[in-house]
Amino acid sequence: MLLVACSHEARPAPTPAQGKPPEKAAAEALPPAQPMPRTIPPDPRYYAPANAPDPLSCLADKDCISDITVDTETGCCVAQSDPMPQTWAWHAWVTEHRLSPDCRDAQCKPVAVPATLPRACLLEAHCNNGRCSNGCAVDDAGVR
Repeated sequence: MLLVACSHEARPAPTPAQGKPPEKAAAEALPPAQPMPRTIPPDPRYYAPANAPDPLSCLADKDCISDITVDTETGCCVAQSDPMPQTWAWHAWVTEHRLSPDCRDAQCKPVAVPATLPRACLLEAHCNNGRCSNGCAVDDAGVR
């Protein structure tokens, strides 16, 4: 016969991470992320005040996406329906900015919905030489 007994006294002392969702506990254990260096020269097509992450500076393809951009004056309104390359960091920052009190009174004009879907190369975001770009060829009419 095998008899096994447990004692609650033998448990290790709780750590600060216990009781938190795993992703939050893991994020707290990581050192703070270092900001990406700003691309030079800055791209005038993007709203990028000094407190915003750089819209194009990247280290790897996973840092980049392709999505709509906002106006360059306030960063509150969608500027065009064509997707543009951008970093995840800038995309998340500008989304929060658009939801902030800074944009509460913005008077945005409607943006035309294109008759066709964007070309596939416009949706392919890559990190090329430290800058996000799309998959369109340089001589293509697609925006890089």
